[in-house]
Amino acid sequence: MSSQASLLSDGQAAPPVGVEPGGAPARASTAAIVALGLGHGTADFYPGFLASVLPYLMLKLGFSLTVAGSLTSFSDVITSLLQPIMGYVADARHPRPWGAWGLVMAAVFFCLLGFAPNVPILAVLILAGGFGVALYHPQGAAMATRISRGKAGLAMSLFATGGSVGYALGPLLAVLIVERWGLRELIVLAPPGILAGLLIQRVMQKPLAEQARRHQPLSLGLAFKGAGSSLAWLLAIMTLRSAVTAGIASMLPFYFEAKGMSLAMGATAIFIFRLAGGLGVFFGGPVSDRFGRKPVLAASFVLTLPFLLLFFHSAGLLALLGLGLGSAVLTSSTPVNTVMAQEATPKAAAIASGLMMGVGWALGSLSVALIGYLADRHGILVVLPPVSLLIVAAGAALSALLPQGQRAAA
Repeated sequence: MSSQASLLSDGQAAPPVGVEPGGAPARASTAAIVALGLGHGTADFYPGFLASVLPYLMLKLGFSLTVAGSLTSFSDVITSLLQPIMGYVADARHPRPWGAWGLVMAAVFFCLLGFAPNVPILAVLILAGGFGVALYHPQGAAMATRISRGKAGLAMSLFATGGSVGYALGPLLAVLIVERWGLRELIVLAPPGILAGLLIQRVMQKPLAEQARRHQPLSLGLAFKGAGSSLAWLLAIMTLRSAVTAGIASMLPFYFEAKGMSLAMGATAIFIFRLAGGLGVFFGGPVSDRFGRKPVLAASFVLTLPFLLLFFHSAGLLALLGLGLGSAVLTSSTPVNTVMAQEATPKAAAIASGLMMGVGWALGSLSVALIGYLADRHGILVVLPPVSLLIVAAGAALSALLPQGQRAAA
């Protein structure tokens, strides 16, 4: 059967997303989507604490802000570029619980960072843990919308919220452990990730068995027919959003330190930034289910500008309020971005998810190295505000100019 999946015209969810082939509703329960969100939180928890422990690793190993920014970008770029590949494996190959295995890898390798004797070994551990993260994201995201009973925006919001909460808790818990016991004691955070991997393997059994029964060879040419330009535009928007969130989150400890505050305060700011982002993604998907994808996408960038201005030009609680509100509004359209890509290519939902959540994040994370480079020369207080605001403005322009009416063959 040949059908068309609307991407950008009215913004409503396309039938193939969240509905089994032939129109039957997905049989998996809401509990399974929540569990996938928990797995997403676990997957993002471990790379999430990297930014907050980098200052301690700098003191131990003696590297510069440029190296710190490059390590963060290295982690994000390599990890994220692997996601479309793993999405292809999930879409085109016989189904396996790749995501569950990835959670175990992430838990083990990221929790060994405190044992790294030098920068090369540190980079290897980050890469190995990041590979585990890459195993989880595309399969988990595609499965969440596939079993969503036609509420793809809501399902992706639940999935994304789990990731945002885990990403927010990572730096706070890691700093508490490092401050109290030292870098090597990060290893105590590994067992929860291993247990989460076992849970996700159990949750995935039934959906993967159903996917295996209807599995057919995937033609990428047919799956992406007519969707190339739309995916490129959506990828550019996701990249700009990721550049802002990665750049600010990674540099907040150094930004607050430059303002005379403690590293613990910087970790707290990261927690607020990421937790507020989690609240934003929770609401963004359901709102887009009702009012359309594009309005939510464009409004998220436009409304972020005044809140970031408040953060950069105020102090104390008012600054933290601006930081939190800016994060919530900006990230509210993250699940919307991914669902739009899935609706463009319903037969390659995992690959589309990997492109948005992986490649988009990877390209955006290059901003961290750029900000670190500029900050080494001009100071973080001078560099972070204008770079962040400029990227948000560019995202607002691209979202407003997003083409209408593009369709992809299903």
